[in-house]
Amino acid sequence: MVKTERQPLSRDRIAAAAVAFIDENGIAGLSMRKLGAELSVEAMSLYNYVSNKEDLLDAASDVILDELLAEATIEPSTPFAQGVRQLCESFRAAGERHPRSMELIYDRPLNSLRGLEYLQVCYDVFGKVANDPDQAALAFSAAASMITGYVRHEATVIAALADLSFEDVVAPASLANAIELRRSCVVQTEGERFEVVLDVLIAGLESRFAR
Repeated sequence: MVKTERQPLSRDRIAAAAVAFIDENGIAGLSMRKLGAELSVEAMSLYNYVSNKEDLLDAASDVILDELLAEATIEPSTPFAQGVRQLCESFRAAGERHPRSMELIYDRPLNSLRGLEYLQVCYDVFGKVANDPDQAALAFSAAASMITGYVRHEATVIAALADLSFEDVVAPASLANAIELRRSCVVQTEGERFEVVLDVLIAGLESRFAR
């Protein structure tokens, strides 16, 4: 009889399992007991690698940040507009891979070493359009609000609209344009919407913060 060797636990393995669990069940459903069951170990075994649930969420956040850092490799000579596009493209891709785990990035402070490394990449990009760190922070905050709003909008609103039946809608003529707007939001591709977001974002930042 051949014995299957159990894969040893590690902080990285636990964090990756937490991300997979959250993507499937949401952050609210995560517990040490449930994650231990996913890894075929007792919950107490996890405490050898993470101190508590908050530490577990920090470790899971680093998994997402590692992916963002790997994809947002921006050279110092990269022009501002291209750097913004690379940052936003990597963020959108992460949102597609981790539609629920991205809440770890949206709603938690980036206090870890990985978080600071990602903020450094962001500063290197937005510092090219701003005059000083304070202005770079404003540019970054505006871009972060816009792109996180876009990713969330695609994952919730557009997905919900796609499930509606337009043929069954009965509405007065005064709402005809509203019906067409809703239909267009579904007919247009995600790529088309994303390009508009990027164009508006870059043009707006260059206009507002141009040196």
